[in-house]
Amino acid sequence: MSHIKESCLRKFISRDLDADHQEIIENHLYECEGCMDTYFAFLENHSLSITLSDDFTNQVVEKAEKQHPKSNPRQLSPKKVIANYIIAAGLTVVLMLTGVFQVFIEVTNDQQLEGRPSITEQLMHQTNQLLDQIKEVDN
Repeated sequence: MSHIKESCLRKFISRDLDADHQEIIENHLYECEGCMDTYFAFLENHSLSITLSDDFTNQVVEKAEKQHPKSNPRQLSPKKVIANYIIAAGLTVVLMLTGVFQVFIEVTNDQQLEGRPSITEQLMHQTNQLLDQIKEVDN
């Protein structure tokens, strides 16, 4: 198996090759450990010569603010807040009087009366079994 020339690896790293050659070199790197080691060494020493202007951050922030202007969250007046609490309390009382919450209590009571273990008890039992198995494996 022939190895890839260093000049080709440099072009591969900088993406100066066409797509076909990039793919050929990539496939070769998967197969050849020596070329892969050379490739990694080049990557460690390869530094991109990208320089940013001094006001790069300011420019990005300005563009972001233009695209997404700050929105002021709407403040509810104290009267509206109190009205919302009164509505919520009223609905809760209505639901309690109609017996909606009673259905949930009856369901849980029926489960307890049937003698079946609750979901929590089942989870605890399964957790204990799992811990016992782990202890057996460690011993």
